[in-house]
Amino acid sequence: MAADRVVAYKIDESTLARRLHSLYSHWRKHRDDLWESCNAFAVATPPPSDDDIRYLKSSALHLWLFGFEFPETIMVFSDTQIHFLCSQKKASLLDVVKKCAKDAVGVDVVLHVKAKNDDGVTLMDSIFHAIQSHGNGNSIVFGLVAKETQAPEGKLVGKWVEKLKSSRLKLNDLTNGLAHLFVVKEANELTNVKKAAYLVASVMEKHVVQKLRDVIEKEKVVSHSSLMDATEKVILNPAKVDVKLIAANCDICYPPIFQSGGKFDLRPKASSNVDNLYYESASSVIICALGSRYNSYCANVARTILIESDATQTKSYQVLRKAHEAAIGAIKPGNKASDVYKAALSVVEKEAPELTTNLTKSAGTGIGLEFRELVLNLNEKNDRILRTGMVLNVALGFQNMQTKSSKTKSHNYALFLADTVIVTATGREVATSKSSKDHSYPFNDSKEKEDVKPKVKFEPKHTEAIFSKATRRSNNHEMSKEESRRQHQAELARKDPERHRELEQQIKTLKKDFVSRESERAERASLVTQEKLVLAGYKFKPLKLIDLWIRPPFPGRGRKLPGTLECHENGFRYSTSRSNERVDILFGNIKHAFFQPAEKELITLLHFHLHNHIMVGNKKTKDVQFYVEVMDVVQNLGGSRRCAYDPDEIEEEHRERARKNKISMGFQSFASRVNELWRQPKFRGLDLEFDQPLRELGFHGVPHKASTFIVPTASCLVELIETPFLVVTLSDIEIVNLERVGLGQKNFDMAIVFKDFKRDVLRIDSIPCTSLEGIKEWLDTAEIKYYESRLNMNWQEILKTIMDNPEDFITNKGWEFLNLEASDSESDSADESDQGYTPSDVEYGSESDDDEADSASFVESEDDDDEDEEMEESEEEVGKTWEELEREATNADREKGDESDSEDERKRRKMKAFGKSRAGPSTSAPKRPKFRSLNFYDSMAQEKEKVKRSGLDKHKHVNSEDDDDEDEEMEESEEEVGKTWEELEREATNADREKGDESDSEDERKRRKMKAFGKSRAGPSTSAPKRPKFRRFLYICREKSAHCLSLVGFV
Repeated sequence: MAADRVVAYKIDESTLARRLHSLYSHWRKHRDDLWESCNAFAVATPPPSDDDIRYLKSSALHLWLFGFEFPETIMVFSDTQIHFLCSQKKASLLDVVKKCAKDAVGVDVVLHVKAKNDDGVTLMDSIFHAIQSHGNGNSIVFGLVAKETQAPEGKLVGKWVEKLKSSRLKLNDLTNGLAHLFVVKEANELTNVKKAAYLVASVMEKHVVQKLRDVIEKEKVVSHSSLMDATEKVILNPAKVDVKLIAANCDICYPPIFQSGGKFDLRPKASSNVDNLYYESASSVIICALGSRYNSYCANVARTILIESDATQTKSYQVLRKAHEAAIGAIKPGNKASDVYKAALSVVEKEAPELTTNLTKSAGTGIGLEFRELVLNLNEKNDRILRTGMVLNVALGFQNMQTKSSKTKSHNYALFLADTVIVTATGREVATSKSSKDHSYPFNDSKEKEDVKPKVKFEPKHTEAIFSKATRRSNNHEMSKEESRRQHQAELARKDPERHRELEQQIKTLKKDFVSRESERAERASLVTQEKLVLAGYKFKPLKLIDLWIRPPFPGRGRKLPGTLECHENGFRYSTSRSNERVDILFGNIKHAFFQPAEKELITLLHFHLHNHIMVGNKKTKDVQFYVEVMDVVQNLGGSRRCAYDPDEIEEEHRERARKNKISMGFQSFASRVNELWRQPKFRGLDLEFDQPLRELGFHGVPHKASTFIVPTASCLVELIETPFLVVTLSDIEIVNLERVGLGQKNFDMAIVFKDFKRDVLRIDSIPCTSLEGIKEWLDTAEIKYYESRLNMNWQEILKTIMDNPEDFITNKGWEFLNLEASDSESDSADESDQGYTPSDVEYGSESDDDEADSASFVESEDDDDEDEEMEESEEEVGKTWEELEREATNADREKGDESDSEDERKRRKMKAFGKSRAGPSTSAPKRPKFRSLNFYDSMAQEKEKVKRSGLDKHKHVNSEDDDDEDEEMEESEEEVGKTWEELEREATNADREKGDESDSEDERKRRKMKAFGKSRAGPSTSAPKRPKFRRFLYICREKSAHCLSLVGFV
């Protein structure tokens, strides 16, 4: 029959010219997005096949351009030429294309005529040469229908695919471009769709329903397959149902489907089985689906027939009808394809929420030259805008339903409705409205009422008036025209509360969708534009990992599906079986890549931390993870008490271990092969390699809200199991401060300060103290400076102070203000005291000389109250004579000794000075800085000269190393009366040199330095802390600057 059509048909030149212009305009306009940047593309049609019904993009393009298909023909389109490779007979028919192409799009047509026994390889070489010569020296991106070249049919197409794969052309898939080209139909295409819809609706009403009525009335035994064959013959011969269409132009979309007896399949690929039609008990259900074609354009209709339905079935069918009508009502230009499904879903959620799980996941697809135009898939995720001229197959159903019937074949059932709808300028037109949706059969098995003739009832509903005139008729068909008009007017004027609620729900849904859409649009606007993913094509087979789950997951209410991760030329692509669930990750956007096997975990994963955000569904993220569960996260309650040596238990453990090893090896192989790809010269600049966490260095902590196991890697600190993920780049870290260390705490905190001070400090709380030494060792190995403190820091204020005055921060040795455990008397030869950085407004005087290094630690009070009291007293000391100051100092030394100079006291006050106390602000007046003016220092110098001239020898420098030596030296100091100042000075210096080896040995100074920087691994010293070497004279000069000490002659 195909051969007859080739002879009978003549190419319509006006239609060809118009559609060639549409093809080239669409290609040139959407070349970069829909046509995958193709400079040229080709379609190759296989030989004819009468065994099955095929829907090919290549065949659809032939039908769209020429009105019929040229089998075994290759068409190649470029910007300047169109090449045809075919037989002589086809070339004679295609000769008219030359003038049309030149006039419409300004391209030349070249016909390559193949001899009967020629394989066409030479002609293919000439086509490739012509394409490359018109490439203007640029690389050629060649488009093809990838799905049709995977298993090519026919000798010619097979040779063509081989030549493509062996060529140096970059091959891309053009399926998406062709699909978008076909979705909007012209007027004559819509006419063909309407004729096909009229035919299929007539066959449903006049043949299928009548046939089923006859079978049920006469209790015939008939199989589904026989009903299918009889219905197919009626579609091919429309005169049997009084439809005046040319039979030669009529065909079926698919073999008619009849289902009953509890076996139902609502998928498009379903078929009729050989079982007999079941209608012998109440609650039986019969589903019929028909599809026809006219001039190759498709239409579809499906109906459900209920046999003595119970209350549950009746309610479910009413809900389905309302949902189906709501879906059709949502079809109008400007709406999204997803709005159709959402309208149906909202009705089901409102009327029967328990049926949402039974609702099909799609409300249908587009329909035209192909039975399923998946670019118009009417699911919840498709945001494609509906346009005038589109044709939709609105198919909705409930599946996997059960009744209370004791009959096995009527226990399981399904409900299904489908109509062909055309999008018009004013809304929509239901092309199959001729077929009624109300089909039910009142079943009665009483033998006493055998004289009652069973019949199929039509139960009109007022909502059907929107789509079908037939349902407005009375059953007796005796209503006059005037009565019918009045009834219709009354029906139009009737108030419908359900409609009001429906409108309210639609308004809420519209508002919600608008807010969500605007939010997503704002997020997408902030994304960094990236290059496009270059698919592997046919140059090499992409690396794959199958059955992976993704985090963050794709949004939506439907059941989540696993997907496949593929490695292409410049990035990864993850996709599921749903066309809208796809994520591309480019190599250039990857900052870190991690492979974590399932060691003491339930999942094996690959994790990518990105430079710039990408969108996963409608979520903006910098971390994308692909994982597989190595074992089921469930507990077998039935086997919880089995013996440890139970053979079943051992076998189950072996299976889990084998599955875990298999998954880990698959991931390991994928990561290794990708690492080899990244080592190629073109990717070396990216410095990429899969990093693996080091569990032996891990520790527990709370980076967000819950305790997790945090592990270091070679370049990062990560937590990849729980969400939100934690990925910290070590090179971004400035310092680490370990807080709440000591003081009998069971855990401590870690504060990570980044080099970018504008970033918030990352806190990891509640780390067990048993992990402290390991963390120190890791930080030291990673060359990260760390400090320790006993309290938590107010990092927000500290960083603000540093950014406000960075010069002071640098001048005062930067982060050394955190070094609280450094000794105040490390070395007499130090250049200056280790003041550290103090984030305050106090200004320091001039720097001290080398001999004044010990002035870093001034004697302070033992608690806050004493400090306040002494501060007040120090203000009264201005103007006192040297004798009064000396007496006060001597009395204070005898009463307090060196208690106020203890190491712990100095640390405590320093910690308080640097903001480490968690206590609230003090209510007392601010204390004055512990520094005197230069006038006071001058008066001190003058007093010193007076003492020297008068021979005042009771000014002594007493070193106290412990409590016993202090008393003894105090007695000896009284014998020194009468000595000159120089003699006292020499004796003090000699005493320092003799005792310095005991308290300030080189080893002791090193140990204190290592402890101050947190790098000492040794335990705390068991000996009592030695007192710092301060003379009694120093009490007078406490809280004075180093300049004061130099003036009074302190060594």
